[in-house]
Amino acid sequence: MASRDLRVLLEGHAFCPRFVAFGASLKALKTAVSLGFCRVGSWPKRVDKVLQEFGWTSPNPLCWWHASEGSIDLVSDNIDQIMHKVRNSWRRLRWISFLNKGRRDSAVLAHFGFNISRYKLAAKAFQVGDNHDRAVLTGAANSSALYQVVIDGQTKVGCDWCHRSDVVSSWRHLGWECPFFADTRPCGDFDLLQQRLGWPSGGASNADAAALRHLAAVRSTVLASTPLRIPPEGADLPEDDC
Repeated sequence: MASRDLRVLLEGHAFCPRFVAFGASLKALKTAVSLGFCRVGSWPKRVDKVLQEFGWTSPNPLCWWHASEGSIDLVSDNIDQIMHKVRNSWRRLRWISFLNKGRRDSAVLAHFGFNISRYKLAAKAFQVGDNHDRAVLTGAANSSALYQVVIDGQTKVGCDWCHRSDVVSSWRHLGWECPFFADTRPCGDFDLLQQRLGWPSGGASNADAAALRHLAAVRSTVLASTPLRIPPEGADLPEDDC
């Protein structure tokens, strides 16, 4: 099923009600501080609490520091610069949360740190893609082996697509090894992030697009073959803070 963290990340901060509300509060606090008000009290404390969730620490009042984004100063920094760094820290938090969920794809990608350039490419692909593209990008593309576990309680050895008897029909096999899906499979050197989630690498744009479209085609074919009733896209995502 789709990772809620990845879906929220790729949809963007503007579609996260909690972040939108926090951003409005932070901007209003910046205005108040600029006018000489609210430099202490419950409002700055609440802002500090959320920023701590995003990975910030506060060495001094109204100042914060982040290991990847540097520092922000609510008194002297431009609000646009502040919000840019805060948005990036929120994005990093979503990625870290995905890695910590104990999913199969999270385990495979555990050594991948958050890369802002690849995130931007993946977010763009998410915005212009169809449901199958989005499913791949958010970890909702499942293998035949997974459906076997759901239906029969275990994975069988052997691929129903290429009829090899010595393999399991895992996502890696179907996407990058199975002869049945060779017609759409692009040639190239794709890392695990691209092989698993189709996130563009930033290399040749046509190769990036071809890799995602191939994985989306595999997902479409596998999904159509399962007897399970699959809920509508996104319906499996629980209500949660983002």
